[in-house]
Amino acid sequence: MNSLSVILLNAWTGLCAVALAEQTHLLTGGAPELGSLEGFVFGGALFAYNIIRIDPLPRFLAWVFGALALVCLVQLQHYTQAAAVVPFVAWGLYYGALGTANVRLRAVAPLKPVTVSLVWAWVTVLLPLSSGQWVSAMVLFAGRAAFLFGLAFACDVCDAPLDAKHGLDTLALRLGNASSRRLIDTALTLSAGCVTANWLLGNYPPDLTVALVATLVATAILLRLIFRTTHKPHIQKAAIDGIMVLQFLGVWLVAAI
Repeated sequence: MNSLSVILLNAWTGLCAVALAEQTHLLTGGAPELGSLEGFVFGGALFAYNIIRIDPLPRFLAWVFGALALVCLVQLQHYTQAAAVVPFVAWGLYYGALGTANVRLRAVAPLKPVTVSLVWAWVTVLLPLSSGQWVSAMVLFAGRAAFLFGLAFACDVCDAPLDAKHGLDTLALRLGNASSRRLIDTALTLSAGCVTANWLLGNYPPDLTVALVATLVATAILLRLIFRTTHKPHIQKAAIDGIMVLQFLGVWLVAAI
């Protein structure tokens, strides 16, 4: 992939992260908004994914969007600023930026998708909420993390042939194709279980519960189609990221009715 394609793919990923953050507002009784938090999430995503690139253009834009994220961050509440330290530290540990290059979470096969899902859940669930809402949002956090684990692991499945070619160790390669797909389905089922738990706890109305479960069923179907219709990893991963937008749209449409 050329530099421009990489940047566009990462920009799309950033937009998907913003969509999930907006979904959190909807699920907790709020409304979608565009402000400093969304600027931080988008700019931070582009910084995190592009600063590791060797090509000068992605690295330059990484610093530009990193500056945007910082400007947005200083305008947020102090508890949100403190919570934002967690994904920054996780990013450093993931890529080895806070230690030696040989000591990074990304190199530990089982931890790679787990780290990605937990960090994304932290950013898209806890950061959009006030600190007083965090305890009541723990089931939402767990369901979002399970959903994101399924997507992150699906991306690892897409990368498996290339990872095998370069001798990289990943959980998808260890498990094999069939077991990997079962694990993805298990993660989506757990996410649906958390959605149902939130309904039983009175946190979700029935219509939003049905909408979320329907998007999770659609996710399982779409992943199968994505795996089957193309074998180009960057196209597959862009489509997988788009499932986040699909879930947001499903919730938003039901909430708007």
